[in-house]
Amino acid sequence: MPDSFLPATLKGGMAQRSNRLQDWLVLALPEFGIIQSSESKERLAFMLADIQFDDWLPSIFPTFAEFLCDKLQLTSDDHALIIHSLRRWSESGNVLWVRVDANDCTDDQLLELLSFRPVNHSGKFALRIVLHMSDQRGKRAALRPLMDAIPDRLNRQTPVKQKQPMQAAFLALGVAILSIGIYLGVRATSAFLPDYDTTAQLDNISARTTPGSVSGVTAVTGLPELLPSEAAAVKELIVEWVQAWSNQSVSSYLSFYHEDYSGRKEMSPDEWRRWRVNRLMDPLWIRIEVGPISVESLEGRVRASFWQIYRSPNYQDETLKELLLERSGNRWLIVDETSREVRPL
Repeated sequence: MPDSFLPATLKGGMAQRSNRLQDWLVLALPEFGIIQSSESKERLAFMLADIQFDDWLPSIFPTFAEFLCDKLQLTSDDHALIIHSLRRWSESGNVLWVRVDANDCTDDQLLELLSFRPVNHSGKFALRIVLHMSDQRGKRAALRPLMDAIPDRLNRQTPVKQKQPMQAAFLALGVAILSIGIYLGVRATSAFLPDYDTTAQLDNISARTTPGSVSGVTAVTGLPELLPSEAAAVKELIVEWVQAWSNQSVSSYLSFYHEDYSGRKEMSPDEWRRWRVNRLMDPLWIRIEVGPISVESLEGRVRASFWQIYRSPNYQDETLKELLLERSGNRWLIVDETSREVRPL
């Protein structure tokens, strides 16, 4: 996951960027729950003037639990009761947008954010947190659990200097040559070109996949501990996993995961599966397409990485996905799933 992240669609004038940023956050924060930002609170407040944020001030409420009790008018600071009340509150369709300035918090206070992440019946996060924190602070070992839970970082981009005409001409020529090369030689990545057909169906993806390849990509080489047939089996399994996800087939989709797997540290495997069912069934439709899949052996496990495009009526992104698989009986099962980079489309 790179330290600098800003959707390309957010670039432009302040007014235009403000509207786009607000639209993006309205879509992204319900899905992710928490996003890191290096923008100042004042600048972000100006850009997101239509969103009503509440600020957690540790100088007034030393714990995040006390802050939530005040905002939600809860009468007890018992952790279990707060969790129960938050779930009921979120399931009733309530939402709270929160700003947190890491400069005002200790590491322990920041880690407390992970304790309260209620989701509603649709699998959306009800607490939507913008965390103002530098990347340097995020590198602390003590904050690793928090950083692992933040899938996206929203950072200010350094303006690009305008290129001289001659430099621009050479750049344009290089881009044209590269584009021709991509079109002629890398058909497997055509899913990521701008003219991607959003109506494309993935039902016949297996028919387009030959043994040992995915979307025209040959079997991975240089894997001394992984037989070519095993690499092909892993790729085929990922294609089937994508099909189940796209078809919103709950039982088939969940069968690809190890029974002890949970995609969120604050959830048990059973809780995660119930949460995932809501996320899977909430969209009217889901379309997913994957690019070339790389596979490598890791001491009895297999790591597969690839870019995927996810599309639904209300949210679309391009994600660098990494799966860790472990053999169980005669098949591979997913034991870890990581989104290394997410780019909203």
